[in-house]
Amino acid sequence: MNSRFSWRFPRAPLLVCVALAGLLGAANPALAASSASLSRAYAAPGDSVAVYGYGFYPGDDVVVGVDLLLSGRPKRLETASRAGASGSLFATITLPATTTQGIYTVDLRDFHGHQATQPLTVVPLVYLQVGAAPSTAYVIAMHSLYISAAGFGPAEAIHLSVKFPLYNLNTHAVTRNTGSNKSGKLYEFAIRIPRDALAGPVTLSATSQTGKKAQAHLIVVYRPSITVAAQTVRPGARIDLKGREFVPESNVSVSLAIARSGDSNTTLSGVVLTDVYGAFTTSLDLPASARPGRYSVAAVNDTGGFKAYASLSISTGPSIVVQPAAVFPGQAISVSGENFAAVVHVIVSGAFRVPGGVRAVATGVVTARSGAYSAQLTVPGNATIGTATIRARSSTGQTSTGLQIRPRPTPAPLATVAVPGALAQATNTPARTAGQQGFGYSSISVWYRPVHAGASNHLVVQSTLVRWPYRASRQMSLT
Repeated sequence: MNSRFSWRFPRAPLLVCVALAGLLGAANPALAASSASLSRAYAAPGDSVAVYGYGFYPGDDVVVGVDLLLSGRPKRLETASRAGASGSLFATITLPATTTQGIYTVDLRDFHGHQATQPLTVVPLVYLQVGAAPSTAYVIAMHSLYISAAGFGPAEAIHLSVKFPLYNLNTHAVTRNTGSNKSGKLYEFAIRIPRDALAGPVTLSATSQTGKKAQAHLIVVYRPSITVAAQTVRPGARIDLKGREFVPESNVSVSLAIARSGDSNTTLSGVVLTDVYGAFTTSLDLPASARPGRYSVAAVNDTGGFKAYASLSISTGPSIVVQPAAVFPGQAISVSGENFAAVVHVIVSGAFRVPGGVRAVATGVVTARSGAYSAQLTVPGNATIGTATIRARSSTGQTSTGLQIRPRPTPAPLATVAVPGALAQATNTPARTAGQQGFGYSSISVWYRPVHAGASNHLVVQSTLVRWPYRASRQMSLT
């Protein structure tokens, strides 16, 4: 006879996943397409984010990673988790305090070719402290930020206000009403920066119903970007460009300086007007005499002088890009490129060293009318550590690049929690910790069955406690 008990948790910010490995005893179902979800789509530096994966190979180790910018420098974070009998898994990524705000991609890959991704937006966190000097935070126009505060009275009403001067010479006032928790703190309250905000400093104020005040300085910045539709183009081709997050309804000057064969260098240029969201599309036509090489397209905002750049290759041959550039044995890679002829057959292959020799893996694709192609290969599970060669070839040309094969990581072990024989009851004693507010409750039900009469009962529990809001901090009380 199975016993049942329930745990009740605040929906946020507590994230707990309980894996009942082997307790249900069901046969392995056919795997659906792999997918992933996150406990939150937006997070601040220092936050922990729960990652859930579905449809992976049962019992396989799954590597969960994200490529971040830490103080502007690239850094990859990785952890490993083991998929259960249903192909599901759980892992946690904690964002370092120096994580640069922006949109990142969390990727999950097992060792049988399954993979999934989910976007994660990191926003800045500004702290307000009653009686302390104002802190400073850089914020991006058209983006959100989180506000946390301390030093107010328990359960006080708090009024937030900030005025943003705009490029159109108007002022946009942002006001919000919220409240502190029983500890007098406010946790990650979100506001959004106006899309036309003037670059420069503004003051954010928080005032409570009893007159307590705290302030912070926000410095509004712009971080525009441009992308080219094709990373590699032939001489005489048209370059399609997209820009985003420039000053709304302003002019942007686009330019590309190129060398020409048998002629002097030249600069292609144009001016384009952004829309109300600061985005634009435009194009530049290359001359047939453009000399092959690596070039940089520049876009400069006439308002504010904000700049963005994109790299571009001019070539008479095809290109190849492998993502990710480093993988573990058994994982899948994406191979793509441009500049083949239109609608031709391309063989994409990889040569991998394995014990006793070399193993080739290949697939065939047909290019688009633009000459672009994409394919997926799975690295052999017994591939040895080192560099493999990935090729793409057709009847008219070929190209190749290297792929780094890495040693497999060691997944974190699952914790084992002993459960008393008759009934397990997780106590629920609310005593919120610093920074947490009155979140609603949801419940998770857990079943277990004794192994045999007189034997100890066990649950395998895989969990992450992001912020534990109970009196028994970081402990589960089972009676």
